[in-house]
Amino acid sequence: MSIRDASLPEFSAAIRGYDRRQVTDYLQRLREYVAELEDRLHLTEAEAAAERDRLHQLRAVLAQVRAGRIDSDELLDRLEYAAGAGSRPGGATAAALDGQPDTRRGGRTTPPAR
Repeated sequence: MSIRDASLPEFSAAIRGYDRRQVTDYLQRLREYVAELEDRLHLTEAEAAAERDRLHQLRAVLAQVRAGRIDSDELLDRLEYAAGAGSRPGGATAAALDGQPDTRRGGRTTPPAR
């Protein structure tokens, strides 16, 4: 279940309680932050799946090399292709690997302030 599917809770009014508008605003900021994290999670999962596929392809090439079914020219071609556009994860995964926040989409590294 996504945070986007959940409804905001209703709080009853109380004397000496919290300001309802402040609580609602804070909860809305938290929902937006969690939704952003969900988006980044889905992006990272997709990137991880692509990297797993690439790893599987490289392992298949390695098996063919070990079996003597690929010559050096074909091996170089396949390695150059594998090292091409998808040579490194992008987005949030690359940011995590670099230890830096993903700022291309306004990535945030800490939850909103209370």
